Order: sequence, then C-alpha cells, then structure tokens
Amino acid sequence: MTSRRRFISIVPVALPVASALLLAACSDKAPPPAAAVAPAAPPVPATPAPVAVAPPAAAQPAPAAAPHAAAASPAPAAAAAGAMVDEKDPSAAALGYVAEASRVDKAKYPKFAADQNCSNCALFQAQAGAASGGCPLYPAKQVSAKAWCSAYAKKAMG
Repeated sequence: MTSRRRFISIVPVALPVASALLLAACSDKAPPPAAAVAPAAPPVPATPAPVAVAPPAAAQPAPAAAPHAAAASPAPAAAAAGAMVDEKDPSAAALGYVAEASRVDKAKYPKFAADQNCSNCALFQAQAGAASGGCPLYPAKQVSAKAWCSAYAKKAMG
C-alpha cells in the first residue's frame, strides 16, 4: 500500500519532467532549458485596507437663473468651441443625424414628427433661441438647432 502512495505522490512531479525529456530525446535540436517554477503569490489579506474619507465639502447654492437640467449637464459654452457635427461622421450616420430636420427619411424613421428638431430635444445644450449647441451624443462638437437624429427626446416644458 505504501508503494502505491509513494508512486502517486511522485507521478504529478515527475510526469512533466519525464514528458519533456522524452520529447527532447525525439528531437534533433538541443533540449530547451528547464523552466523555473514561479513562486506562489503571497496570500491576499482577508480585510481590505482602510480607505481615507474626505470631509464633506461645504454645500454651494445653485445659481437661481440656471434651469435644473443645465445644472446636471456640461455647460453649453464648453460645446460652443467645437466644430459642427458632419452628417457623414460614423456616429452621426448611425443615429440618422441630418443638419436640417426637414430632410429626415420618413420611411426609415417613421417615428419622426415635423415638430421635432434639436432645439426642442432634451439632449440639446444651448440657450433658448441659439442657432447651435452641444449634445452629449457628439462630444466636443455642435449640432444645429434645426437638426434631428433618432435619439430625439422631447424636452419637458414647464
């Protein structure tokens, strides 16, 4: 019984070495250098390291004139510096963007309605009456207020 246990305990260690020697014996090339066994990684501690918590910042009042939606999104002035979205841009083409809403393919986009354009879309980031503004779908670029894309979401009025 002890000889079987000894055999079983030797086989897992000896098998990779023996197979490498047998393969090397059948080859015309010199045997590859013996691979060093990497040491095991140290065990990970069971408790996480303490995390430093920053003191809460003083609450700053929101500007009274700013609408609620504008406070949660980047400022329209940041998008004003960007170039206009090109209809041939891959991301614009994927969303069916057109610079003039009157040119929307109504067969391809049956949910389009004549009163839909970027100026009354919830994603449009510009002052009322602006000719162009930012859109989070097209970062660092501007969209025309008269434009439309399939991501149109009617702006909540009120």
